[in-house]
Amino acid sequence: PPLAGVSRLGPVGVTTVLGRLTAAAAELVLGSVCAGCEEVPGLLCEACRDSLRGPARTVPAAAVPVQVTAAAEYAGPAKAAVLAHKEHGRLGLATPLGDALATAMVELLESAGCDWCGSRYVAVVPVPSTRSAVRRRGHDPLARAARRASAVLRKVGYDCTVVPALRQRRSVADQAGLDAAARRANLAGALAVRGSGRRLLGGRCVV
Repeated sequence: PPLAGVSRLGPVGVTTVLGRLTAAAAELVLGSVCAGCEEVPGLLCEACRDSLRGPARTVPAAAVPVQVTAAAEYAGPAKAAVLAHKEHGRLGLATPLGDALATAMVELLESAGCDWCGSRYVAVVPVPSTRSAVRRRGHDPLARAARRASAVLRKVGYDCTVVPALRQRRSVADQAGLDAAARRANLAGALAVRGSGRRLLGGRCVV
């Protein structure tokens, strides 16, 4: 969907830290294969990077009253890259995934036509991960991608900042395997705006 001192992370366990260090050392010593196709050496091959570069398009979203854009379908190399970054600690993937998020955001902002602000003042609001998920993964994947996306937008002329405006009000189930209706029910009322969020979001288009 891209952020220093933005996420309030819980303590990361020693086992998680050691696991991340071991994985990083293994990649340095043994090399790695493309997270998208698993056929070419490196983090992400050029063909798989291309699959994340758009062109971005508007996605029908009848269930929610907001405009939605995407740079890639969640399938094939794109899905594999997201999962490798999110669940397997391939932290370098935050850059191409953040670039993809930036591509989708530019399409969204240019098509939304916010006349009152010219769509140049933007707040990126990541959906917060649960503390248990952050501890398990050793990082907050969406926060990392959102920071990258925000930096890309600033380079092309947007006044863009990441705002951790949301907090979790209650625990939720793992979304994996849930259909759209079950996901809506799972998340209904689960998030709230932080006390400082409204002030930080003032005068900005919210993505």
